[in-house]
Amino acid sequence: MRKKLLFLYITTEILTVIDGVQYPWTFDNDLFGGPDFWGLLHGDWRMCTAGQMQSPVNIDPSQLLYDPHLMPINIEGNIVEAVFENTGQLPIVTIKDLPNKPTINITGGPTMPYRYKLHQISVHFGRADEGEKGSEHTVDRVRFPAEIQLLAYNSALYPNFSIAQTSPRGLLAVSVIVDVNWENDSCRTEEIDGSFAKHNLQR
Repeated sequence: MRKKLLFLYITTEILTVIDGVQYPWTFDNDLFGGPDFWGLLHGDWRMCTAGQMQSPVNIDPSQLLYDPHLMPINIEGNIVEAVFENTGQLPIVTIKDLPNKPTINITGGPTMPYRYKLHQISVHFGRADEGEKGSEHTVDRVRFPAEIQLLAYNSALYPNFSIAQTSPRGLLAVSVIVDVNWENDSCRTEEIDGSFAKHNLQR
């Protein structure tokens, strides 16, 4: 089985975190608790209903604009200390923010001129045996088997994640939508790589 990266979508956004209470939520709109209902679950989530630019989003390829000046994203590769947690809904890896220890920084692309320090990695996936799709975002209204999300904070402006998460330009979210290819076809992988090289896209 070969897994391929189908699409890379980048956005910067400010997130609100509710501490101390777990609310029932899902990505399935057929159930109460899906994205269409998030704004009704808690007062702090009102923007999920009222806002016009809320996550999750549908990426409409016909509306994408070519940006010849958009530079590639750079992700530094370092060995870091982290905590792995299974929340019951998805696996999450949280990077320990330790002084004088290596970090993973994200630069380039729409992050310029800032440097963002990787804080968390989460993996969204569905149940293949039930035909469930796991991606949070969609491309042309199509959901995919999985989505890997990288959450980083602006270490150029803020000393830690806690302060950055409620501050302007505080957080960077990088979503990698994953498709599954059951054929071992290296040509398809080269085609995808070539597509990334040819098109620098900005929503």
